[in-house]
Amino acid sequence: MATTRDQTRRYNFEMGWGPRPKTLRCVGCKKRFPVPRRGRLPSFCSGTCRQNAYVKRKYGRPGPVAALSEDLGHARVRAFIRKEIWNVLVAAGWVDPLAPVPRDSEPKRPRPKLVVVPPPDDS
Repeated sequence: MATTRDQTRRYNFEMGWGPRPKTLRCVGCKKRFPVPRRGRLPSFCSGTCRQNAYVKRKYGRPGPVAALSEDLGHARVRAFIRKEIWNVLVAAGWVDPLAPVPRDSEPKRPRPKLVVVPPPDDS
């Protein structure tokens, strides 16, 4: 789990294996900062770096907009591949070039017939 020297030092000190470090490297901005004499070892040099890390975690993950753009990208790729396959089939002479290009493999369901309902009688 410990990958950097500072994280190793932090782990060793908290486990009681060594002396308290004088400085640590900020997780956010990577600057060195002095460590207070008492208390838990800090991970960030300031509240600003802590807040920036929070915002990066919160808004850095893919959201609905990223998922939608990814889906649209897949749809564009699928349409391009479908068109290329159709062109190859036409060039091979397996399909009629004037036939319409099939859009989807599943047929659309029929729309329900709408009927105007007469208003109820007042009697």
